[in-house]
Amino acid sequence: MGSYDAAVKVILSHCRQAALEYFLGLEVVESEIVELPQETASLRRSDFPIRVRPPEGRLFIVLLEVQSRWEPELPLRLLEYDARYRLKTGLSVLPAILLLTPIGAVVERFEDEGLSYAF
Repeated sequence: MGSYDAAVKVILSHCRQAALEYFLGLEVVESEIVELPQETASLRRSDFPIRVRPPEGRLFIVLLEVQSRWEPELPLRLLEYDARYRLKTGLSVLPAILLLTPIGAVVERFEDEGLSYAF
């Protein structure tokens, strides 16, 4: 984990509602970090899985990934986390990446042989 990643994770652990509102434009009434579903053998886990309740009351999960640099496999990892949380909680999932350094290779959609995933 890079020093940017560690610093942002500490900040977000203390002010996640403000971060959700600022970075994603979400109005949040309450939020809490949720546990990783354990049905899988994968050791990877989402940085910040957050259960969110907006003013209209519909609960959903925000998967906030904090990255200091872009990695080409990041969309597939996010899709893996997304599927695990949907199956475990039965809630809708909003996947998001907080990329801390600018780079030109970033994508917001992954498509491959019938699979289309936007984040």
